[in-house]
Amino acid sequence: MANAPFFSSSAALAGLPTLVMTSYTVQSGATLYTIAAHFGLHYATLWWANKLSDPRTLHIGQVLRIPPVDGVVY
Repeated sequence: MANAPFFSSSAALAGLPTLVMTSYTVQSGATLYTIAAHFGLHYATLWWANKLSDPRTLHIGQVLRIPPVDGVVY
């Protein structure tokens, strides 16, 4: 976690499991890949959950949906 200063989710930092959809506000330096890894997800899960046209294009301040597990979000 020392390499990811742009994360501030208290539940994620505390290592607590979550069973609900949460959100993450994109910070400078964050990528879809690093965000997914931080939450223990595959980047494609975040890509699909957020209906992103290009996983390489995130914007500072953009709010992403973070599902509790990998897979398709309905």
